Amino acid sequence: DILLYNIYFPNGGSGPERHEFKQRFLRDLNAHLKPLIEAGERIIVAGDYNVAHREIDIYDPIKLANESGFLPEERAWFDSFLALGFI
Repeated sequence: DILLYNIYFPNGGSGPERHEFKQRFLRDLNAHLKPLIEAGERIIVAGDYNVAHREIDIYDPIKLANESGFLPEERAWFDSFLALGFI
């Protein structure tokens, strides 16, 4: 009665091309999940997100503010992911 996604999300830290790949992956994932959620599917997304959402989720938010995994666009994606209805 549930869809389980176990995902190792891309790491975007090896350069601009990899960062853009990660950003496309994140956008595409939300676009894939949204209609399923709207259709009433119960979904669990587990795995390694390679994104620290909030400052409390990372050991040194000031030092790592410009590192892949804690960039503003990644954190904004996490907000949009949660807005789909995930907790």
